[in-house]
Amino acid sequence: MLLVWQDDSVCHALEIYNTIVHFYVCIARSITQIFEIIDITKQKGIRLYAIKENFSNSEQSITSTVTSTIFALIAQIERELISIRTKEALQARKLVGIKLGRPKGKGKSKLDEYKSDILKLVELKVPKTIIAKQYKTSIPNLYNFLNGCT
Repeated sequence: MLLVWQDDSVCHALEIYNTIVHFYVCIARSITQIFEIIDITKQKGIRLYAIKENFSNSEQSITSTVTSTIFALIAQIERELISIRTKEALQARKLVGIKLGRPKGKGKSKLDEYKSDILKLVELKVPKTIIAKQYKTSIPNLYNFLNGCT
């Protein structure tokens, strides 16, 4: 049986046998989505085991609900802290003067070192498919390389 959750921001496909074994942090992006998944699995009679949290949704008690709420909150806070740390690290690198992101311009190609050989083969009218195979690259990549050479 394949169970799929879909909404605006979530699309998880989980292959289910008798139980699902997963981490709360990995199965959803927010507390609401975690609760939705827990609710759906309860309705379908599927036991959801969260290994990291050492928790199962098989109990139908207030303790189980409170515990799942706490774990969902912790998962969301953990994601937010990771996001904050990442943004702070990027900002620190920016302040030091390191440019972030992909360099502007064409960049380097693995074909650069073979430029003269490739241009000779093109001049000899060797098919581009053969040239691409010889230099272990894709045909579109070869065309991009040749367009940058002219």
